[in-house]
Amino acid sequence: MIQKITGKSYITIIVILFFSYTVPLSAQPDGKMLFQANCASCHSVGDNKVIGPGLKDVEKRHKLPWLLSWIKNSQALIKSGDATAVKIFEENNKIVMPNQALKDDEIKAILAYVKVENEKAPATATTAAPVSGTASDEDTGFPWTLLIIVVSLYGIYLVLNRVKKSLEKVVRIKEGLPEPVVHKGAAGRKHWIREHKKLIAVILIVGAVVSSYQGWYALAGIGLEQDYQPDQ
Repeated sequence: MIQKITGKSYITIIVILFFSYTVPLSAQPDGKMLFQANCASCHSVGDNKVIGPGLKDVEKRHKLPWLLSWIKNSQALIKSGDATAVKIFEENNKIVMPNQALKDDEIKAILAYVKVENEKAPATATTAAPVSGTASDEDTGFPWTLLIIVVSLYGIYLVLNRVKKSLEKVVRIKEGLPEPVVHKGAAGRKHWIREHKKLIAVILIVGAVVSSYQGWYALAGIGLEQDYQPDQ
């Protein structure tokens, strides 16, 4: 009974702690990632034009409600007769800006990223879209956060496992039960796998989730998006 309860308990605690670490990290939209995935192929964060106009000081030129409507569905705003929307459309050779399926918080994160980039010290380099195949130090850095999470979870597992074994030993002494058979070598490894199937399953699932999450944003960072076409 003790083995069954504690086995489920430490797996549950590991899962809860994993998501308590990772959810806060991913709760806030990443303005840089969103900009690279949805905007960088047509816009710069500065004032130079790519396909569409540069986004420098865009939050000063237009009010936030207007920007939210424009980014989500520019053609609807143009067809409504909005003077500003029509003017921008005509100034950019009537190139249709694709609708962006973004939430308000994601758009605000992009605008905040653009603002921060322009508030930095005067840049000497151009603000053109990043070249495919290159990456910043942040993108290529070692995933220290993930390593800390894994080490922390493993440490918690070891502590809980020791507590579990101590409780089992107390029960054996109290009830006069014999010591369990100690498995060594290959037999020991097979025995451990049989006894920890749920833990192994949780580790594999968590690993798959983390890999999928990081893979998605890695692809987003090199500009893979709907209607994206590479330069010829």
